[in-house]
Amino acid sequence: MKHLPSSLHLASLAFVSLLTSGCITITDGSSTPFGSDVSLDGLWDVNGDVPTEESCGDIDTVRVAVCWDAAGNDCYTTGSLIFDCADGEFDTRPTRVLAAGTYYTRWEALDSAGNVLQETAPLLLNVGLVGHATLATPDFDGYVPPATSVTVQVRFQGMQGGPFLTCSQANIQNNQFTYRLHEGSTGSDPIIAGPTVQSCSTGSDVVFTENASFQFDDQPYAFYVSATENVNGCESTWIATCPFTLTLNTSNQVTCNVSLQLGAGC
Repeated sequence: MKHLPSSLHLASLAFVSLLTSGCITITDGSSTPFGSDVSLDGLWDVNGDVPTEESCGDIDTVRVAVCWDAAGNDCYTTGSLIFDCADGEFDTRPTRVLAAGTYYTRWEALDSAGNVLQETAPLLLNVGLVGHATLATPDFDGYVPPATSVTVQVRFQGMQGGPFLTCSQANIQNNQFTYRLHEGSTGSDPIIAGPTVQSCSTGSDVVFTENASFQFDDQPYAFYVSATENVNGCESTWIATCPFTLTLNTSNQVTCNVSLQLGAGC
């Protein structure tokens, strides 16, 4: 995923932080990896994409720690290597922030209290002979909104003018109904699910959930349903198109009442 470059203000390197056992101790720069030989840049993703305020969730800031060893036991950071999660990138150029040498870098995702929520394994960074280095891109786990779903409660008239009942209670002779879901408010709009035949023994509710190939939006949808029966030459038909809209990122419930229509011979 491409990130757009931005210019970041650099804090003073007069102080750095030594990360030990989860605590941050302020120390001077006399024995740290920081210096004026090498500049750094890097990107980070959240949930596999460019981070946003929403997707960052509990991640408040992202920090780069520079360690002396691969075990990550002796690591340092500085204010110029701590960023808002939603920034998604940093570039210290033209300022050089590291002394030439061989280090291990670790990305960390922090909450608003400074607690480390996630971190990467330290990776080797050899900047003994270069003036600039780009860090490997981590992918942090962030906030994922709940999926949108809708349960359509299909209810059939057992008799003309009568109440609306479940499929089984309405005594539909063939004990089944057919439904479709349309992307639009009418039964002539594009079909996104169905036609599907559902047995009354399965129930009178139909559930639609988001999946890898389809996601709901705030536009209208229509549920089309039909059923027929013929008893002693009396043909009964149930047909309805029920439009609805959804509240996203939650479970929705709508009712589709299907009126009984009596044909010839009844």
